[in-house]
Amino acid sequence: MKLQIIILVILLILSVSCRDENEKPVIQSENISFSKYLFPKDSSWYDIKKIYETTLKLETLENGADSIEFRFWIDQQLLPEKNVFVFKYKNNNWIGENIFFKPGFDQDGNSYVNTYIKKHLINLEQNFHLMDILKNYNFFKFPTQRSLNDDAGGCCLDGVVYFYELATKNSYRLCVYSNPQCCEEIKENKAFADFIDEFLSSLPKNESCWPNCSTKE
Repeated sequence: MKLQIIILVILLILSVSCRDENEKPVIQSENISFSKYLFPKDSSWYDIKKIYETTLKLETLENGADSIEFRFWIDQQLLPEKNVFVFKYKNNNWIGENIFFKPGFDQDGNSYVNTYIKKHLINLEQNFHLMDILKNYNFFKFPTQRSLNDDAGGCCLDGVVYFYELATKNSYRLCVYSNPQCCEEIKENKAFADFIDEFLSSLPKNESCWPNCSTKE
């Protein structure tokens, strides 16, 4: 009887351990000096991100960057239009680009073909302070929404999904937030929503076409 109880306890411990392990961010590294932050429940958006970057012919950031690179994706759920801000930090200056795109599909609806792409170089001012914003919101260590709890992104059924990639020489991070403005009682959602406002307002006026982009030239 005692042996059965001991075995039962061990099985329970292993079960909890495995469940917790599945909920932890996946940290992958080819060497001990590089870390990759990917959360298992973000796998679907990870796959979508891979399709987007291939469609837009963007190099992957998953192996790190020479300096610092930041990509902020805006995916409107009920509209076909998508948007990504691409920033590279080189020689103590930011280089920015805004890419608006509208995916096209084949007859089966499962391939991106004839995608409309509109790229726009952002004329950044000398006082552009993206680095300060990223540090102030702790985006180098910010948790992804699905790592918080099941209710963190459940306040709105449809809306906008935001996700960012942040790469350095030693790390890569993907964080996904769905409708953070709907659940601002959760502090991370509130912080992410505040980041969106501050980030967009930090851009020079008329330099971002979102959300009023048009496929008309």
